[in-house]
Amino acid sequence: MSNNDQTFGTIENTQQFLALLSTKIDEVLNEARQELSACKFDQKRRRVQAWQQVVYTTTKLSSHIEDSRKLMSDLDTVRRALEVGT
Repeated sequence: MSNNDQTFGTIENTQQFLALLSTKIDEVLNEARQELSACKFDQKRRRVQAWQQVVYTTTKLSSHIEDSRKLMSDLDTVRRALEVGT
């Protein structure tokens, strides 16, 4: 197997990836909010609309990633319970 095949080989690897992705999404969201504020200040209506869409979509993505992180945590809990039971 190549290294790429191992990226999500364990729950822990997936949790680490989702944590990194969540951090990056937060950074992008902060930058998008700053751009949105700057465009509002400069009264650039079309750019405001575009940045509003970026903020909206990135916020939705952030929410989905957070849900995924919670689900992975639940899977990890179930896995540990199954290991104890065997």
